[in-house]
Amino acid sequence: MKQVLTDMAQKGGRDTERDLFWQPGGYVKVLSRKTAGQPCPACGTVIRKEAYLGGSIYYCAGCQAI
Repeated sequence: MKQVLTDMAQKGGRDTERDLFWQPGGYVKVLSRKTAGQPCPACGTVIRKEAYLGGSIYYCAGCQAI
């Protein structure tokens, strides 16, 4: 988790958000609405989208089982 947060900070935030100068961040999320239905880069299992508490979550069932 520390590595992901460090990487995200170094790249200027997530690609779905913008800074004060309206520049997008450079950190590309692995689990998002853009990647739902595609294979997980770690194990190849399809990334799933499910409803949770009024929002959506994205996860890889293969990696979660480990």
